[in-house]
Amino acid sequence: LFNRYDGKQVKLSDFRGKVVVVNFWEASCKTCKQEKPGLSRMARGADDDELAVLTLAGNESWDDVRALFPQGAPFEVFLDAPAADQVIGPIGAAWGVTGWPETFVIDAKGVIRYHYVSYRDWESSIAQTCLQALIDEA
Repeated sequence: LFNRYDGKQVKLSDFRGKVVVVNFWEASCKTCKQEKPGLSRMARGADDDELAVLTLAGNESWDDVRALFPQGAPFEVFLDAPAADQVIGPIGAAWGVTGWPETFVIDAKGVIRYHYVSYRDWESSIAQTCLQALIDEA
């Protein structure tokens, strides 16, 4: 379960039938900040019936997240706050995340098809081709 800023809980299975990009990041991560503009443009240009972009911020509070997106993010943002003695939040740890950014691309049937560690250019032709191929399979 992912917890939204408004307290609503969302399940990954709620997005079955769509290709889902799940991006783990942290607000002070420089590489994450470099990746966000391309991820944002990709999310804005996506057909909501075909592709969902979900991001999990590994921050302790929503304040740092809101500071990066004062007008709101073009994708779903969930908080994955780490415990006091941890760096990675519990959801990220359950997924095997070891740092930021890390991204998983899940097909319409719920199968993880791609796992990217570190920065990804979401507007590159390779990234777009991979996503479109999964969308076309659905």
